[in-house]
Amino acid sequence: MEFFKPAEAQPLPTSILSEHHLLEKGIDPDLLPFEVDGENAYVVTSEDRTGKVTHQVQLSYLGKSEEGIVDEFFIISVTEMDENPVENYEVVAATDSVGNKIGKQELSGNDFIFQQVLTTNSALLYRYYEYDEAEEKLNVVGTAANEFYSYHDGFVYHVGYLIDRERNTDQVQDDMLNFTRNIILGKNHLYKGR
Repeated sequence: MEFFKPAEAQPLPTSILSEHHLLEKGIDPDLLPFEVDGENAYVVTSEDRTGKVTHQVQLSYLGKSEEGIVDEFFIISVTEMDENPVENYEVVAATDSVGNKIGKQELSGNDFIFQQVLTTNSALLYRYYEYDEAEEKLNVVGTAANEFYSYHDGFVYHVGYLIDRERNTDQVQDDMLNFTRNIILGKNHLYKGR
C-alpha cells in the first residue's frame, strides 16, 4: 500500500462513490457532541488481483486537547462493495471478545447496523488515516473507539467515535446510533448533542 501527500481537492475517479451524498454535503460539525477543531477527507483507491478497483472515502472530524492532541473524534469511512459482507452475521452475545457492549439493529429493509460501545478499559483496534503535517506523511492510527458497521445500497459504512467516557451515556449512545443511521440513509434528521 502506498500513501501520498494530500493534494488539492479533485473529482473522485468515476465510481458510484463519487455521487455519494456524504461527498456532496459532508456532516455539519456543529451536530457532533464535541467541539470540532479539524476536518479531513481521505480517498483510498485499491485494486484487487483481478484488477477490480475499489474506492473508499474517510471523513474525519477531530477534537483536540489544549496540547493539540486528538482526544475526541467522529470518523466515517464509506467503501464501495458489491456484496453485503455482514448479511448473515449474527450477534451471539451481548458483548464483544473483550467485554464491550455489542448489538445489532435494523437499518432499513434487510440491512442492519451493528453498534459496539466502549464499556470496559479494553477495546478492539479501530484504525483511521491521519496526515502528519510535521513529518509530511500519512499514518494509520490505531486506537479505541465506539463503532458502527453497516452495509447499505452498495456501500460498507464503518464509523468510529470517541468522546470522554463520562459523557458517553446511554442517551448519547442512542443519539449517536440514530445520528449514524440517518447519515447512512441520507436523511437530514440530525443529532445536536453537546
